[in-house]
Amino acid sequence: MNTITSIALALKSATNLTALFYIPGLSWVWLFHPRTRIGATAWAIALGLPAILLPSIALANSGLFSGPRFGFRLPYPARIGGRRARHYCYGRVGIAVLRASSLRFSFGPIAGVDRQGLGSGVNTKPGTAPRGPGRLAQPPNPAVATFLREAPQAFARDRAGFTEVFPGFPVDPESGGLRPYFYRATPTFIAIAKLAAGRDAALRANHVLWIFALALFVALLASADIPPLGIGLGALALLLHPIVLAHTATPASEMLELALVCATGLLLCSKERAAPILLFGILLLASLNRASFLFHQAILLLVLVGWDAGETDRRVVTIRHLAIASSLLAGIAWYTWVAPNAVVKLQHLRPVFGVLTMGSLATFLMADSLFAIWKPKRTLRLLAFAGLTALLLRELLRATPWDEFLGNASAWLAYAPPVAVVLAAIGCALHARKSPLAPWLIWLLTALFLVLLRRHTAELYPWATKRWLAFSPPLLAAGAALMLHAAHTRSRLMRGLATAVVLLALGSTLPRARAAWQSTEYNGAVRALDAIASNIRSDDIVVSDHFLWGTPLALAYGATVLNAEPLLDGRGSADEVARALAQSHRRILFLTSTRREMAIWPPALQGAYPLTDAVSLSTTTRIQHRKNRGFERQNSSSRLRLFLWTPTP
Repeated sequence: MNTITSIALALKSATNLTALFYIPGLSWVWLFHPRTRIGATAWAIALGLPAILLPSIALANSGLFSGPRFGFRLPYPARIGGRRARHYCYGRVGIAVLRASSLRFSFGPIAGVDRQGLGSGVNTKPGTAPRGPGRLAQPPNPAVATFLREAPQAFARDRAGFTEVFPGFPVDPESGGLRPYFYRATPTFIAIAKLAAGRDAALRANHVLWIFALALFVALLASADIPPLGIGLGALALLLHPIVLAHTATPASEMLELALVCATGLLLCSKERAAPILLFGILLLASLNRASFLFHQAILLLVLVGWDAGETDRRVVTIRHLAIASSLLAGIAWYTWVAPNAVVKLQHLRPVFGVLTMGSLATFLMADSLFAIWKPKRTLRLLAFAGLTALLLRELLRATPWDEFLGNASAWLAYAPPVAVVLAAIGCALHARKSPLAPWLIWLLTALFLVLLRRHTAELYPWATKRWLAFSPPLLAAGAALMLHAAHTRSRLMRGLATAVVLLALGSTLPRARAAWQSTEYNGAVRALDAIASNIRSDDIVVSDHFLWGTPLALAYGATVLNAEPLLDGRGSADEVARALAQSHRRILFLTSTRREMAIWPPALQGAYPLTDAVSLSTTTRIQHRKNRGFERQNSSSRLRLFLWTPTP
């Protein structure tokens, strides 16, 4: 495909996907009276994300998500809001968003396959699955159920009480259908991207979310009356942050969380009547995207209760607190009754989860009831935040060894980097107290502290940097913008010095940002899998030597795949496998990915001959290690080939 064709297809995909979320929200921006075009664009995105994703998640979880239903439902938000949209016309910025998305689609690196298969396994593969009754769970597969019954140890492992046929993908042993148990929002977003703009758009879903987050962040800075220079350099700081750039090519759920965190800040700065309703939707969507966000949501409620202690208009702040509390309860209800399997690996956190949630709700109810009777002074904020700080320090001293906390902080500083941290600290110290961004910044700082306090992620860098993605980059970028804002109120010399310092800090991050931009993995893997999948029939059974290739073939291409890694590791009986394969009366294909090809298989499974030519794939992978502090890559090579197996008489 030549460059011109690629750009044309990218523009079409970007237009379809961005307009899908942009247009319904654009019809409702009149509720927030935006003063600028960038503000209208950001409000349209903030409105469109929950308006499209929340009903889609409900449809997918109920088995009703499909093209016709989705297309039939889509026009109504725009049509209803359009009745009162009046003469609002903010098309220029929307077109700019589309152009930026199309350029990122055209020239940005595509997410290849990571260690869980196509894209980020637990997010991309359910979203790109071509079959299924309109739900994330896949339909019954009698062939898989038969092999799990005949050779249970050879093709599955027991983890966390589930039978996993691929890492992170449990199966119903009775029906053979996959039952993904991870969070719903990002896979649903990817499914919508595929439905609206095709598979390439689904693989680049995080690129669009990156643009969305940037637009929301710019509007957030503008709402705080930060001068244009501060907005521009603050946006550049977020745009060039190495962690953000690295995750544009990795469809992890944290990129959607970043966009929703920026939308939350925009809503906290708004005094419009509709803001609490939209805040409820944004926070609920963030909770469905990641269960851990419920912790941060409880902290947000505590922060706002303390910050709003001196507000005289108690009705407005109480309604905002109620919106957050209602969203928190709705998220808990979702994971308790609707999707309890999504938090099956977080059972050890349930006690902490309950205490923090109930404590924040009780604090909110008591404080707001008390403040409705007694009008405290704004100085009470200091007492409230002193209490919050004491609780955090107590948690640090009680539950986390100092060496672990310092190790986490050291890793964070390596990717921050330290110069940006110093500038952000100066900016927040000089101007944050006077800014409407203050409660949002306090929340980000508290959330970041909690993330550094408790790891809850495998200590493999740079993969583990995703835990900071939603909180650290916007905090540092906003701090740099506030520093420029503080300098803007002083002499011209101070403005020039502050601008030069921020530019030097941004320049110092360019080498690492460049490394993050280029650190994609498994480039070309999609083309290799396309070549393999073209030789697989719908009724074939594929026995794969590694889940890295078997998982995307099963979910993204719809093949019936058996992951034989447990068998090759010495579990199960090769004779039972050979007997079950022979009795299936279906064409059996073996997929090999090493140069030894069929030589690695047990003698009982020999006798296969090549069906296709070998597909060689030479690519790179990120080096993941607990002591790694960069985005270094290593060369990787695979040799994919299909073999046709016939049972030995």
